[in-house]
Amino acid sequence: METKSSLKVTFLINGVLIQSFLQILLITMNHNGLFADIAFVMNDRMVVVALLVNMVVFVLVLLNIKKLRKVATQEFVIEKQKENLDNLGKLVETIQQQKHDFMNHLQVINGFSDLGNYDELNKYVKEITNEVRPHFQLMQISRLEIKSLLLVKAGVAKESKIDFMMAIEDDFEAFPLCKIQAVNLLGNLIDNAFKAASKADKPFVKLYLGFENGFNVIRIFNNGGYIPQDLGEEIFLKGYTTKKGSNGLGLYIIKSIVSEYGGSIIYNSKPETGTEFIIRVPVGQDKSMFVKEQGE
Repeated sequence: METKSSLKVTFLINGVLIQSFLQILLITMNHNGLFADIAFVMNDRMVVVALLVNMVVFVLVLLNIKKLRKVATQEFVIEKQKENLDNLGKLVETIQQQKHDFMNHLQVINGFSDLGNYDELNKYVKEITNEVRPHFQLMQISRLEIKSLLLVKAGVAKESKIDFMMAIEDDFEAFPLCKIQAVNLLGNLIDNAFKAASKADKPFVKLYLGFENGFNVIRIFNNGGYIPQDLGEEIFLKGYTTKKGSNGLGLYIIKSIVSEYGGSIIYNSKPETGTEFIIRVPVGQDKSMFVKEQGE
């Protein structure tokens, strides 16, 4: 959904383009003598004044656009924070539902045991184990906010009929991002992957969290989206988007967060398979040192 600020930016840009076009048209017509019989156009001083006024207005509008862009980014972050609160509510609901399901499972197991039907009991236990196995991986993660987010996203994937696979090979205890940044980063990555995968006949998303050569590594793959490789860094620019109704801030915010900690983000995309984003963040780094380096 586009924010009010982004709509204002679009309006201002269109206004500047129209204004510039009319000004150029006026000067061109005057230069060609098309207004030769009109006294006020023949006055060179008035033309110069008109140009100066146009330049001042143009600069003021550009400054206003920059300000509105900043506001649009802030609105996007606030929107994401609201989503995080919604996720917290969903987490509570998920825990309550799991508690209810757990009691039901215990009753069924107890029933099979009382009846002495141990073959059915074994089958039932195996089915339960397969269903909850993905949640066992989450127990490896020491960061509670990451664990909670992934639990909620797993529920969203189930509701959306997306096959969401997680491979957790590191506890991410040394992941340098603060709680809010970690949730914003992973939340945006997963949401983007879900949206892209939803285009496929059988939506599939795989998330990998691991550790490689001093770096926390995040890989996320979806089988529904294709991004031409020649776009390069352009997809990470503020406002860039190919999706209708999108504000183009998701990947920009992800890139900004990763860069704060001296990390990197790349993507590999093939039309026949899908797209994978790979993020590498140096472990245990203080972002202030990178901010200082960028300012030097």
